[in-house]
Amino acid sequence: MSAAAELGVRREPVAKAQRVEIALVVCLVLALLLFAWTALATLSFPYDWGYGEGPLMDQARRIAAGETLYKANLNEPPYVIANYPPLFPSLVAGIGTLTALPFLQVGRAISLCSALVSGLAVGALASRLSGSRHCGFLAAVLFLANPFVMHWSRMARVDLMALALSLVALWVLYRRWRSWHWLSVAIVCLLASMYTRQTYALAAPAAAIAWLWYREQRRALVFVAVLAVCALALFGLLNLFTQGGFYTNIVAANVNPYLPTRTLSMGALLLGFCPVIVTFAGFEISRAWSRRTWPDDEQRSGGAEAPFLLHGLLPYTLGAFLTALTIGKIGSHVNYFVELMAALAIWAAVALGRQPQRAARRRCSVQLLMLCQVAWLLGIGLSIQAATQAQWDHLSSYDGVYHQVKTATEQGPVLADDLMGMVVMSGQRLYFQPFEYRQLQTAGLWNGADLVSEVEQQKFPLMLLSNPGSDLFAERWSPAMAEAIDERYERTGRLGDVVLYRPKPVKDSASE
Repeated sequence: MSAAAELGVRREPVAKAQRVEIALVVCLVLALLLFAWTALATLSFPYDWGYGEGPLMDQARRIAAGETLYKANLNEPPYVIANYPPLFPSLVAGIGTLTALPFLQVGRAISLCSALVSGLAVGALASRLSGSRHCGFLAAVLFLANPFVMHWSRMARVDLMALALSLVALWVLYRRWRSWHWLSVAIVCLLASMYTRQTYALAAPAAAIAWLWYREQRRALVFVAVLAVCALALFGLLNLFTQGGFYTNIVAANVNPYLPTRTLSMGALLLGFCPVIVTFAGFEISRAWSRRTWPDDEQRSGGAEAPFLLHGLLPYTLGAFLTALTIGKIGSHVNYFVELMAALAIWAAVALGRQPQRAARRRCSVQLLMLCQVAWLLGIGLSIQAATQAQWDHLSSYDGVYHQVKTATEQGPVLADDLMGMVVMSGQRLYFQPFEYRQLQTAGLWNGADLVSEVEQQKFPLMLLSNPGSDLFAERWSPAMAEAIDERYERTGRLGDVVLYRPKPVKDSASE
């Protein structure tokens, strides 16, 4: 073989790797644009996008009106629970009141901005740890294009705000751990994260403590002491001012049955959506663990990146994994995965960042696998966008149902599940949160007989119930409640999976 031909053979894998890399970048840009398109389309949609938005908007309105958020007695009407700390609804109430914008859109905007901040933090960490801006961009898009994140970041829910605060704290600790001022900033971010969603008290704080303990034990001890004292003091004050209602709502009322089969099925869904990300992350975690003993100069030098993988990112990933395991709790959803997705995206990007050091043929194969992963996420994202567009296509039907809800609220309280936000938008406070109180009833903490009696008396002029007869319906409405509804109410309309119920005409016994 001539020298020119041999040189051409050597260059061919390099050229192929470059073409694959260009295709990967194009797919990443398309995935990012799809995320933005879907998020903005959902942001402006005027009605509910899921069960949890309505209760949070109701809480924001109660805060704005100066009403009690955490009831100490859950057995008195209205039967509502505030099962998250108060930071998110307080922020919604404050911004909504100052700007006169709808609370639902304010909440969604907060979630969207939080998702973008989280993506920036993920990208910044990955860029620094891998030494490649390209890998940082990859990690940010892998996180944002993940269907769990794409679905959840477009709703007025607490999760993305809590995640953004925790990731900002992690970045501050990684880059500015020597500064007491910046450590104070990290403590504030961690506290804010915990008091946005209580499950964020595990992964980021554990990573912070492990990283500081590795760097300087005295600093770690001061950090954990201040963080613990502040967290417990806030809890005590909130519980004191609410006469025990804070503990009752966010702890006692949140203990739902756990189903291991649910954890396995949701875990299988994660693997089905992100097989390459999980595989790359697993290999990189194994590699970091196998190199637990780093050279002394690399360990203690301020610019060393490798130790943070083992002493910062790994504890964070473990904490996120343990939190994700609680997805088996009845009522949980894919939001329990967003913290883990942030960690896995960083690990996968770091793994890809090591490939330029290897042969062009192997680098091409790895990039091709990542290209397939991004293309798969892009396809799933298109299905999410199609579902979003379908909601817009039925906007007139939503408007019609909302008009019925607004009219019915003038006659009495309206019961709903997935469309509770319509009740809040009409100006009425929620009277009943079906899922939360169904779980209280299952745990023997609430009887439910009084509400069943009110249904039998046809107190409610309208009900909006999703999927009657399904397993989801059974998680929200007791058999006694379902029986009373069937006996005293009749179906008068439908909007997708939501069935409208109105009281049956009362028979006149004298005419008989």
